[in-house]
Amino acid sequence: MSTIPRNLHTQCRLAHCELTPKCCDPLAKALAFEPSCLTEMNLNGNELMDAGVKLLSEGLGNSNCKLQIMGLHDCGITEEGCADLASALSSDNSCLRELNLSENKFGDSGIKRLCSKMKNPHSKLETLRLIDCAITDEGCEALASAMTSNLSHLKILYLCDEKVTNTGVRHLSVALKNPVCELETLGLYDCDITYVGLVALSSVLTENPRSSHTDMDRKVKQYMLHKFKENSDHEQGSL
Repeated sequence: MSTIPRNLHTQCRLAHCELTPKCCDPLAKALAFEPSCLTEMNLNGNELMDAGVKLLSEGLGNSNCKLQIMGLHDCGITEEGCADLASALSSDNSCLRELNLSENKFGDSGIKRLCSKMKNPHSKLETLRLIDCAITDEGCEALASAMTSNLSHLKILYLCDEKVTNTGVRHLSVALKNPVCELETLGLYDCDITYVGLVALSSVLTENPRSSHTDMDRKVKQYMLHKFKENSDHEQGSL
């Protein structure tokens, strides 16, 4: 008689299932279960709130946890929840490489919490999705600082539908020119960026005192820049 593997499932997809914070306790136990093969968990669109995220973060920090992809889109997470996730990211057991926190209104204070731990040597985060999270130029400055840490592995960053202006873009552009920055994809559509911001971004591909242009092309493979303010064309014409 053949033996059935104890753990076949690597994905847990429970998006929009009306889950509550109480539901996160068994999910956290599943993450910490030995042996666990779970590598992806999609909990998008559930009202987990900070209380639920705290429980999940405890599971993420467990030495048995192998999770690499976590979806927490529109889960009612605030700065407090970001602090717990940041602790999990910096755990020496962390395997998390992709995190979706879109449509959680934690703002600059929340992203600062995350950025502080992205500089930790144990953080393995490579993809961060931050669509409609009430982030401003202040948050961009924190992200730029994390991107230029030689401990950061961030390669894909989406900052779409945010309150980011040309000032925030300048912070990011300076970071992208830093030779230690590993970012390859930057999404900035539906932000308050004008032609001036585009000029700052374009300079990333033409200016780099420390690296060759080839290196810069490798770093920034893709810019998703759409739906700029109506005055963009006017600014372009005046230059």
